[in-house]
Amino acid sequence: MPDRFVRGFLAGTISGIIGALVALVLIPLDLTPQIDFYDFAGILAVGRIPQTLGERAMGVFVDLVVSGVLGVIFAFLLLGIGTKYLLLKGWFYATAIWYAYYPLLLMIMAEEVKVMDVRTSLINAILAGFFGLVMAAAYFWLTPQSERVAHRPTP
Repeated sequence: MPDRFVRGFLAGTISGIIGALVALVLIPLDLTPQIDFYDFAGILAVGRIPQTLGERAMGVFVDLVVSGVLGVIFAFLLLGIGTKYLLLKGWFYATAIWYAYYPLLLMIMAEEVKVMDVRTSLINAILAGFFGLVMAAAYFWLTPQSERVAHRPTP
């Protein structure tokens, strides 16, 4: 797949889908966060934590689109930082985005987010790092063999 934009969008979306599947696995293990990524996306979409199935579906859709956009940004960021240690860079990027995104919600969004417990915060941070690892792996997998060298940024 030669187009960097498409590779980034697909890598982000794939990692969003896999994250949704992991969230489903966490439910029977009682490891689900109090407020998950779809709730955060629902807050962006409808201004509150989703209450109905339609609002929840909108939250999932917004989360997948945001995941795709984050993948595109990551793909173009790699032009400047190179692809050596790609998994580390993916993990760092996604974790940094999470820690920038969460305070934004605290400042401007929902009251429900302000009462989030430590367990939820920790699970969401771990899932954000997992998202970054999957996104980096998916980006590598979608990159043609001829471009898989560790590109170094140009000065």
